[in-house]
Amino acid sequence: MAAPQVPLNRALVGCIALGCLVAGGLWWAWERGEAPGLWPGAFLRVGLVMGAFWLAMPTHTREAAWARVSIWNLIGGIAALVVIARTKFPIKILIPGLMILAVTILVLRPRPKARPRG
Repeated sequence: MAAPQVPLNRALVGCIALGCLVAGGLWWAWERGEAPGLWPGAFLRVGLVMGAFWLAMPTHTREAAWARVSIWNLIGGIAALVVIARTKFPIKILIPGLMILAVTILVLRPRPKARPRG
């Protein structure tokens, strides 16, 4: 049985993201003198996540950002997030260290050699 195709409405996702960000910002500005409440933070977080989802959605000229992600990359990313969340190592050192490691691996990886045709 073929998987059903769900239509994605990129404009609606963008409007929801923008609406949540505006609502959270206005609510936060309105409660400026008091302790910040639950709702401004929730609206801002949901707006940021929806904005990221909007950026990753397909357009007429390109496919979705997750269209070519392999299952092993997804599993590795989730495992890395779990390890980072469970570790007692300081995040101020761990995240920059992982970024430096990723750039080093990207620069030092073996390149495919161009073979002469003949």
